[in-house]
Amino acid sequence: MRAALAILAASLLPAVALGQALAPAPVPAYPTEPAPPPLPPPPVARYAAPPRAPELDVAALANVVRGDFGLGSAIGEIGASYTRTFADLFGIEGGLGWGFSGVQLSLMPKLFLGSAHHRLVLGVGPSVGVPTESRDSSGDPTHPIAYVNVEFGYDLRTESGVAFEITLGATTVVSHTHWSTFCIDSCEVVRGGDVFPTLRIGVGHWF
Repeated sequence: MRAALAILAASLLPAVALGQALAPAPVPAYPTEPAPPPLPPPPVARYAAPPRAPELDVAALANVVRGDFGLGSAIGEIGASYTRTFADLFGIEGGLGWGFSGVQLSLMPKLFLGSAHHRLVLGVGPSVGVPTESRDSSGDPTHPIAYVNVEFGYDLRTESGVAFEITLGATTVVSHTHWSTFCIDSCEVVRGGDVFPTLRIGVGHWF
């Protein structure tokens, strides 16, 4: 029995050796690469720039005070005006000045078209010239002169607060009277319905 087992073992040895020779070689294990270190945080500026100030909202600052110079305008030849703007579209102007017909008082609604900085302006409103003397150069008694004024022009408001306006237009006499302190062609009577061209330039400040 032992001899038979020895013979069987001796016959299997060549097969085992051949199987081991034909078996695939084991894959060598490679070391795992370590994870890269985390990136450092970005450097912090030593002196951070201050935040930028928000731009001024010109449309929200609706008050304008101007000194006006003109020729036959609603405030006469020289004066001052105050405008209050509503919703950056509609405004009401009140003015006080001096002109050929005396002290000039005016009230003018205005319509603005354009941006907050650059706009077209259209104004229509009444004014009255109050004589400073009781009689004119011809000796006739003076009376207040009523007008209706129409103006069209350009309105500018800058970030620094400067307000500028220039307009052309016309004024219509609505009362029958004489010039009070200024005479044309020997104090010719100014009749209702007479129309004269106007010019006005104003520079001031909005807030």
